[in-house]
Amino acid sequence: MTRVYIGNLASSVTSDDLLALFSQAGEVRGALAVSDKTSGLCRGFGFVDMVDVSDAVAAMQSLDRTQLNGQPIAIVQDQPRELGGVVAQPSGLLEEDAGAVVKRASRIGQGDAIAAAVEQGELQLVFQVFDR
Repeated sequence: MTRVYIGNLASSVTSDDLLALFSQAGEVRGALAVSDKTSGLCRGFGFVDMVDVSDAVAAMQSLDRTQLNGQPIAIVQDQPRELGGVVAQPSGLLEEDAGAVVKRASRIGQGDAIAAAVEQGELQLVFQVFDR
C-alpha cells in the first residue's frame, strides 16, 4: 500500500470526492479529506491509500494539478515523519480508524502527562498507528 498526500483542496472537498477521483487511476484502499471539527469543512489537505505502488505513481503523474471543486490539487507521496527522534511511518490510518484513536488518546492524556490509570495495552493501541 502506498499513501499519497493531497494538498490545496477546496473546503468543499469530501473523502468521497477523493475516492472517486483517485479510483480513476487505480485501486484505492481508502481516502480521507481532513476536516475541521467545528465547521466540518475540509482543512485543505487529505490522504489516499492506493493498493498498488504503480497505481499511486500513475495517480501522482496524471492527477497532480487536476482541478477538484475549482482548485488545482497538489499530490506527493506521503513521507515518514520524525516525532521526538522516532520515525513514524504512514500507517494506513483511515477515517473509520481515526475516531477510535482520538478517543483512546484523549482518555490516556491528561495535559502533558499520562493518566495514572492507563494500562500498557491502551498505550499500545494508540501508538500502533505509528507501526511501532
